[in-house]
Amino acid sequence: MAGGVVSGVEYDADMVGSWTQAANGTGGVRIVETNDHYGSGVDRVQVYIPRSTNQKVFARLRVVAP
Repeated sequence: MAGGVVSGVEYDADMVGSWTQAANGTGGVRIVETNDHYGSGVDRVQVYIPRSTNQKVFARLRVVAP
């Protein structure tokens, strides 16, 4: 990202344990990026996290700025 800002999606089943970084192709996670979806320089990123039947999944966006 611009200016050294780093972002990513993390997920967990109960929000109590440690969060898992979503990585494309790992654990069934799929990340789809559409470049310039909303105009020049603005991309759309969709993150698909699989879950088992009757299992909750919580997700958060983690952003770290220098």
